[in-house]
Parts: sequence; C-alpha cells; structure tokens
Amino acid sequence: MMPRTFIVRDETIAARVHGFIDQNAGPQIKAGKPLRVVIAPHVEDRTDAQNRFMWVAVLTPISKQVNVLGKRFSPEAWNEMLKEEYLPEENSKGKKKWQILPNGQRRLQMSTTDLDVEEMTEYLHKIQAYAASDLGVDFDNKS
Repeated sequence: MMPRTFIVRDETIAARVHGFIDQNAGPQIKAGKPLRVVIAPHVEDRTDAQNRFMWVAVLTPISKQVNVLGKRFSPEAWNEMLKEEYLPEENSKGKKKWQILPNGQRRLQMSTTDLDVEEMTEYLHKIQAYAASDLGVDFDNKS
C-alpha cells in the first residue's frame, strides 16, 4: 500500500480520509501491517514569494551595502552565513539545523526550504533586524 497524505479542507475530503481508512485498515491489520494515522494541523511550507523577497529585498541590499574588512560578499555568501546564525535549531517538522559528523564537527543541514510560512517570516525578521542594526543596512535605499 502506498502512503497517502490528505489535507482536510472540507467535509468531502474528511469523508475520503474516513473511506480510505475503512478500505485499508482491515486488510493491512490481517496482513500484520497496521496503519499509522497521524492527525495534525496543516502548516504551509514557505512560499516562493518569501524566497524571492529574501533574495531581492534582503540579501541583495546586504551584499551591495556591506563591506567586511574592505571586501563585499555575494548574496549567496550572506545567505550561507545568515542560515548558520539565524535558522531555528529545529523546525516545526522536527528537522534539526545541524548534522553532527563522526569527527564531532557539525554541518548545516537545514535550508529555508525546510521552513514553514511562519518560520520563514520569523527568519526574515531576524536577518533584517541584524542587517539593519549591526551592519547598518538601509533597506529603503533603492540604489
């Protein structure tokens, strides 16, 4: 049996979930393969618009306005640094920010694609606040 995911937005879909369980629970139990049913609130993944905003309205102004020891860095470089500093230690889906390697080092394994809408909003607020207060970025500057 292939796993199924349902987003219950109305009674019709709720009836489909019920029908799916009714149709599959008995045969799966008889085969010694019980079903696992998890009911949880649906959380939307971060949007493409949020991602575009991050690159165009946040990371690009940082890369254009900030010099570190006389050097400018690309939006991609700022993205990597800011993810390490400001992504949550664990997201709402249980993904951890860091992978611990056998030698004890840690490697960033989370990306903004792993965030939901609320987490991405919080992340964007944090990196904008840091850039404005600590780096002096003027996000209203259109140059």
